[in-house]
Amino acid sequence: MSQTDTQASALPELQFYGRPMIVDLSYRLFFLGSIWSSPFLTEQANKLETALTAALSDPTLNGVFDQYLARGQTGPATATTAGNRAIVAMDWPAVLTRDDLHRIAQGLLTNGRLPKTGLDSYALALILPPGTILIDPRDAVQSSAKGLASIHGTFHLTDQGNAVSVYFCAAVWSDGTNGVSVPAFQANAAWLPWENTCAALYHEMAELRTNPNVDDAPDDDSAPPENRLGWTVRFKGKWLELPDMPVLWAEDLPQKVFCKGSVGGVDNVPIQVLWSKQHVAPHLPLTFTPQMHHGFRYKAV
Repeated sequence: MSQTDTQASALPELQFYGRPMIVDLSYRLFFLGSIWSSPFLTEQANKLETALTAALSDPTLNGVFDQYLARGQTGPATATTAGNRAIVAMDWPAVLTRDDLHRIAQGLLTNGRLPKTGLDSYALALILPPGTILIDPRDAVQSSAKGLASIHGTFHLTDQGNAVSVYFCAAVWSDGTNGVSVPAFQANAAWLPWENTCAALYHEMAELRTNPNVDDAPDDDSAPPENRLGWTVRFKGKWLELPDMPVLWAEDLPQKVFCKGSVGGVDNVPIQVLWSKQHVAPHLPLTFTPQMHHGFRYKAV
Protein backbone atom coordinates (compact mmCIF):
# COMPACT_ATOMS: atom_id res chain seq x y z
CA MET A 1 0.00 0.00 0.00
CA SER A 2 1.35 3.44 -0.88
CA GLN A 3 1.76 6.21 1.69
CA THR A 4 -1.20 8.01 0.13
CA ASP A 5 -3.40 4.92 0.33
CA THR A 6 -2.42 4.31 3.94
CA GLN A 7 -3.28 7.85 4.98
CA ALA A 8 -6.47 8.04 2.91
CA SER A 9 -7.84 4.82 4.42
CA ALA A 10 -7.83 6.46 7.86
CA LEU A 11 -9.72 9.56 6.69
CA PRO A 12 -13.47 10.08 6.90
CA GLU A 13 -15.46 10.29 3.68
CA LEU A 14 -17.10 13.58 2.79
CA GLN A 15 -20.89 13.41 2.86
CA PHE A 16 -23.37 15.40 0.80
CA TYR A 17 -26.21 16.85 2.86
CA GLY A 18 -28.30 18.31 0.05
CA ARG A 19 -27.18 21.93 -0.41
CA PRO A 20 -25.82 22.10 -3.99
CA MET A 21 -22.42 23.70 -4.47
CA ILE A 22 -22.02 27.12 -6.05
CA VAL A 23 -21.18 26.24 -9.64
CA ASP A 24 -20.47 29.76 -10.91
CA LEU A 25 -18.96 31.81 -8.12
CA SER A 26 -18.38 35.55 -8.31
CA TYR A 27 -16.27 37.32 -5.72
CA ARG A 28 -14.51 40.57 -4.89
CA LEU A 29 -11.52 41.31 -2.69
CA PHE A 30 -11.78 44.06 -0.08
CA PHE A 31 -8.60 45.06 1.76
CA LEU A 32 -9.39 46.46 5.18
CA GLY A 33 -7.56 49.59 6.26
CA SER A 34 -6.11 52.68 4.64
CA ILE A 35 -2.65 51.19 5.25
CA TRP A 36 -3.18 49.15 2.06
CA SER A 37 -2.69 52.38 0.08
CA SER A 38 1.01 52.46 0.97
CA PRO A 39 3.33 51.70 -1.98
CA PHE A 40 4.74 48.49 -0.49
CA LEU A 41 1.38 47.00 0.49
CA THR A 42 -0.14 48.08 -2.83
CA GLU A 43 2.51 45.93 -4.51
CA GLN A 44 1.80 43.00 -2.16
CA ALA A 45 -1.95 43.28 -2.71
CA ASN A 46 -1.43 43.31 -6.46
CA LYS A 47 0.62 40.10 -6.29
CA LEU A 48 -2.06 38.41 -4.20
CA GLU A 49 -4.91 39.53 -6.45
CA THR A 50 -3.10 38.48 -9.63
CA ALA A 51 -2.23 35.04 -8.29
CA LEU A 52 -5.61 34.34 -6.69
CA THR A 53 -7.48 35.44 -9.81
CA ALA A 54 -5.33 33.13 -11.93
CA ALA A 55 -5.89 30.17 -9.61
CA LEU A 56 -9.65 30.63 -9.20
CA SER A 57 -10.24 31.06 -12.92
CA ASP A 58 -8.08 28.15 -14.11
CA PRO A 59 -10.11 25.36 -15.79
CA THR A 60 -7.74 22.61 -14.63
CA LEU A 61 -7.84 23.67 -11.00
CA ASN A 62 -11.61 24.12 -11.21
CA GLY A 63 -11.97 20.63 -12.63
CA VAL A 64 -11.85 19.07 -9.16
CA PHE A 65 -15.11 20.81 -8.26
CA ASP A 66 -16.96 19.03 -11.06
CA GLN A 67 -16.74 15.87 -8.93
CA TYR A 68 -18.95 17.56 -6.34
CA LEU A 69 -21.81 18.69 -8.58
CA ALA A 70 -25.24 17.71 -7.30
CA ARG A 71 -27.83 15.89 -9.38
CA GLY A 72 -29.15 18.30 -11.99
CA GLN A 73 -26.15 20.63 -11.85
CA THR A 74 -23.93 21.02 -14.90
CA GLY A 75 -20.32 22.14 -15.06
CA PRO A 76 -17.75 23.22 -15.56
CA ALA A 77 -17.38 25.03 -12.26
CA THR A 78 -16.11 28.60 -12.60
CA ALA A 79 -15.04 31.49 -10.37
CA THR A 80 -14.83 35.06 -11.67
CA THR A 81 -14.17 38.44 -10.14
CA ALA A 82 -17.03 40.87 -9.61
CA GLY A 83 -14.66 43.83 -9.80
CA ASN A 84 -11.10 44.83 -9.06
CA ARG A 85 -9.89 44.81 -5.49
CA ALA A 86 -11.01 47.68 -3.30
CA ILE A 87 -9.80 49.27 -0.07
CA VAL A 88 -12.10 49.84 2.88
CA ALA A 89 -10.87 53.07 4.48
CA MET A 90 -10.50 52.57 8.22
CA ASP A 91 -7.96 52.79 11.01
CA TRP A 92 -5.36 50.07 11.51
CA PRO A 93 -6.94 47.94 14.25
CA ALA A 94 -4.98 45.65 16.54
CA VAL A 95 -7.89 43.17 16.64
CA LEU A 96 -10.93 42.47 14.49
CA THR A 97 -13.67 40.07 15.56
CA ARG A 98 -16.24 38.27 13.46
CA ASP A 99 -18.79 40.80 14.70
CA ASP A 100 -16.52 43.62 13.51
CA LEU A 101 -16.39 42.05 10.07
CA HIS A 102 -20.19 41.79 10.10
CA ARG A 103 -20.44 45.54 10.73
CA ILE A 104 -17.96 46.24 7.92
CA ALA A 105 -19.99 44.09 5.53
CA GLN A 106 -23.18 45.93 6.52
CA GLY A 107 -21.46 49.22 5.76
CA LEU A 108 -20.36 47.98 2.34
CA LEU A 109 -23.92 46.92 1.53
CA THR A 110 -25.44 50.15 2.81
CA ASN A 111 -22.94 52.22 0.80
CA GLY A 112 -23.71 50.35 -2.42
CA ARG A 113 -20.38 48.53 -2.65
CA LEU A 114 -21.98 45.07 -2.76
CA PRO A 115 -24.22 43.79 -5.55
CA LYS A 116 -27.98 43.92 -5.13
CA THR A 117 -28.61 40.70 -7.07
CA GLY A 118 -26.91 37.34 -7.46
CA LEU A 119 -25.91 37.12 -3.80
CA ASP A 120 -26.65 33.38 -3.72
CA SER A 121 -23.44 32.87 -5.75
CA TYR A 122 -21.39 35.84 -4.55
CA ALA A 123 -18.52 35.88 -2.04
CA LEU A 124 -17.30 38.92 -0.14
CA ALA A 125 -13.58 38.37 0.50
CA LEU A 126 -12.01 40.44 3.30
CA ILE A 127 -8.24 40.73 3.83
CA LEU A 128 -7.09 42.09 7.18
CA PRO A 129 -4.14 44.49 7.55
CA PRO A 130 -0.70 43.16 8.54
CA GLY A 131 -0.50 42.42 12.25
CA THR A 132 -4.24 42.60 12.90
CA ILE A 133 -5.47 39.66 14.98
CA LEU A 134 -8.69 37.92 13.91
CA ILE A 135 -10.91 36.58 16.69
CA ASP A 136 -13.71 34.13 15.88
CA PRO A 137 -15.24 32.27 18.84
CA ARG A 138 -17.02 29.92 16.40
CA ASP A 139 -13.71 28.47 15.24
CA ALA A 140 -11.96 25.81 17.30
CA VAL A 141 -8.70 27.81 17.23
CA GLN A 142 -10.55 31.11 17.88
CA SER A 143 -7.58 33.46 17.29
CA SER A 144 -5.13 34.08 14.47
CA ALA A 145 -2.48 34.55 17.16
CA LYS A 146 -2.90 30.81 17.80
CA GLY A 147 -2.97 29.67 14.17
CA LEU A 148 -6.32 30.75 12.70
CA ALA A 149 -5.57 31.88 9.13
CA SER A 150 -9.03 32.39 7.63
CA ILE A 151 -12.76 31.81 8.05
CA HIS A 152 -15.91 31.70 5.95
CA GLY A 153 -19.62 31.83 6.62
CA THR A 154 -22.73 33.93 6.13
CA PHE A 155 -23.49 37.48 7.18
CA HIS A 156 -27.17 38.25 7.71
CA LEU A 157 -27.53 41.91 6.77
CA THR A 158 -30.28 44.46 6.20
CA ASP A 159 -30.86 46.38 2.97
CA GLN A 160 -33.49 49.09 3.27
CA GLY A 161 -35.40 47.05 5.81
CA ASN A 162 -35.11 43.79 3.91
CA ALA A 163 -33.13 40.81 5.20
CA VAL A 164 -30.15 39.93 2.99
CA SER A 165 -27.64 37.08 3.36
CA VAL A 166 -24.10 37.48 2.03
CA TYR A 167 -21.49 34.75 1.89
CA PHE A 168 -18.07 35.86 3.05
CA CYS A 169 -14.54 34.72 3.65
CA ALA A 170 -11.84 36.55 5.56
CA ALA A 171 -8.09 36.05 5.86
CA VAL A 172 -5.42 37.51 8.10
CA TRP A 173 -2.06 38.63 6.71
CA SER A 174 -0.14 35.44 7.54
CA ASP A 175 3.37 36.72 8.14
CA GLY A 176 4.89 34.05 10.36
CA THR A 177 3.66 35.50 13.65
CA ASN A 178 -0.03 35.77 12.77
CA GLY A 179 -2.16 33.19 10.98
CA VAL A 180 -0.57 30.18 9.28
CA SER A 181 2.66 30.23 7.28
CA VAL A 182 4.23 27.59 5.07
CA PRO A 183 7.71 26.99 6.53
CA ALA A 184 10.98 26.47 4.69
CA PHE A 185 11.86 22.95 3.72
CA GLN A 186 15.17 21.84 2.23
CA ALA A 187 15.87 24.14 -0.76
CA ASN A 188 12.46 25.80 -0.57
CA ALA A 189 12.28 29.09 1.29
CA ALA A 190 9.44 29.92 3.67
CA TRP A 191 6.49 31.48 1.91
CA LEU A 192 6.00 35.23 1.87
CA PRO A 193 2.96 36.74 3.62
CA TRP A 194 1.07 37.39 0.40
CA GLU A 195 1.66 33.78 -0.68
CA ASN A 196 0.38 32.36 2.62
CA THR A 197 -2.66 34.62 2.47
CA CYS A 198 -3.39 33.71 -1.14
CA ALA A 199 -3.38 30.00 -0.29
CA ALA A 200 -5.62 30.63 2.73
CA LEU A 201 -8.15 32.49 0.58
CA TYR A 202 -8.03 29.70 -2.02
CA HIS A 203 -8.80 27.26 0.81
CA GLU A 204 -11.75 29.33 2.04
CA MET A 205 -13.16 29.86 -1.45
CA ALA A 206 -13.14 26.09 -1.98
CA GLU A 207 -15.05 25.59 1.26
CA LEU A 208 -17.50 28.34 0.39
CA ARG A 209 -18.14 26.86 -3.05
CA THR A 210 -18.86 23.33 -1.77
CA ASN A 211 -20.42 24.08 1.63
CA PRO A 212 -21.62 27.69 1.59
CA ASN A 213 -23.99 27.41 4.55
CA VAL A 214 -21.38 26.18 7.03
CA ASP A 215 -22.92 28.36 9.75
CA ASP A 216 -25.96 26.04 9.72
CA ALA A 217 -23.84 23.13 10.99
CA PRO A 218 -24.91 21.95 14.46
CA ASP A 219 -22.41 22.28 17.29
CA ASP A 220 -22.63 18.59 18.15
CA ASP A 221 -22.87 15.24 16.36
CA SER A 222 -26.57 15.60 15.61
CA ALA A 223 -27.83 15.51 12.04
CA PRO A 224 -27.49 18.82 10.18
CA PRO A 225 -30.56 20.66 8.88
CA GLU A 226 -31.93 18.98 5.77
CA ASN A 227 -30.70 20.53 2.52
CA ARG A 228 -28.74 23.26 4.30
CA LEU A 229 -25.20 21.87 4.31
CA GLY A 230 -23.26 20.76 1.25
CA TRP A 231 -20.12 18.59 1.28
CA THR A 232 -18.86 18.05 4.82
CA VAL A 233 -18.38 15.35 7.46
CA ARG A 234 -18.34 15.24 11.25
CA PHE A 235 -14.99 13.88 12.45
CA LYS A 236 -13.55 13.88 15.98
CA GLY A 237 -15.91 16.60 17.15
CA LYS A 238 -15.40 18.91 14.15
CA TRP A 239 -17.12 19.51 10.83
CA LEU A 240 -14.56 18.99 8.05
CA GLU A 241 -14.91 20.47 4.56
CA LEU A 242 -13.35 19.73 1.19
CA PRO A 243 -10.02 21.58 1.67
CA ASP A 244 -9.64 20.16 5.18
CA MET A 245 -9.17 16.66 3.79
CA PRO A 246 -5.68 17.24 2.30
CA VAL A 247 -4.62 19.08 5.47
CA LEU A 248 -5.74 16.11 7.56
CA TRP A 249 -3.97 13.79 5.10
CA ALA A 250 -0.76 15.80 5.48
CA GLU A 251 -0.84 15.31 9.26
CA ASP A 252 1.95 17.42 10.82
CA LEU A 253 3.65 18.28 7.51
CA PRO A 254 1.50 20.94 5.79
CA GLN A 255 4.25 21.47 3.21
CA LYS A 256 2.91 18.37 1.46
CA VAL A 257 -0.29 20.13 0.35
CA PHE A 258 0.91 23.68 -0.31
CA CYS A 259 2.17 24.19 -3.84
CA LYS A 260 3.20 26.82 -6.36
CA GLY A 261 2.72 26.58 -10.10
CA SER A 262 2.17 28.35 -13.39
CA VAL A 263 -1.42 29.26 -14.21
CA GLY A 264 -2.56 31.20 -17.25
CA GLY A 265 0.81 32.84 -17.77
CA VAL A 266 1.22 33.73 -14.08
CA ASP A 267 4.19 32.01 -12.40
CA ASN A 268 4.55 30.92 -8.78
CA VAL A 269 0.85 30.91 -7.99
CA PRO A 270 0.48 29.65 -4.40
CA ILE A 271 -2.42 27.33 -3.58
CA GLN A 272 -3.41 24.52 -1.27
CA VAL A 273 -4.16 21.35 -3.20
CA LEU A 274 -7.73 20.06 -2.89
CA TRP A 275 -9.19 16.59 -2.45
CA SER A 276 -10.17 14.34 -5.34
CA LYS A 277 -13.25 12.35 -4.36
CA GLN A 278 -12.77 10.19 -7.43
CA HIS A 279 -9.20 9.17 -6.59
CA VAL A 280 -9.32 9.55 -2.78
CA ALA A 281 -6.11 11.57 -2.88
CA PRO A 282 -4.90 15.17 -3.13
CA HIS A 283 -5.56 16.66 -6.57
CA LEU A 284 -2.26 18.05 -7.90
CA PRO A 285 -2.12 19.59 -11.39
CA LEU A 286 0.99 18.73 -13.38
CA THR A 287 2.00 22.40 -13.56
CA PHE A 288 2.36 22.59 -9.78
CA THR A 289 5.20 21.48 -7.51
CA PRO A 290 4.64 20.62 -3.82
CA GLN A 291 6.63 22.63 -1.31
CA MET A 292 7.75 19.25 0.04
CA HIS A 293 8.54 16.16 -2.06
CA HIS A 294 9.44 13.25 0.21
CA GLY A 295 8.12 10.09 -1.39
CA PHE A 296 4.44 10.93 -1.14
CA ARG A 297 2.19 10.13 -4.09
CA TYR A 298 -0.37 12.60 -5.39
CA LYS A 299 -3.00 12.22 -8.07
CA ALA A 300 -1.61 14.18 -11.01
CA VAL A 301 -4.12 15.63 -13.43
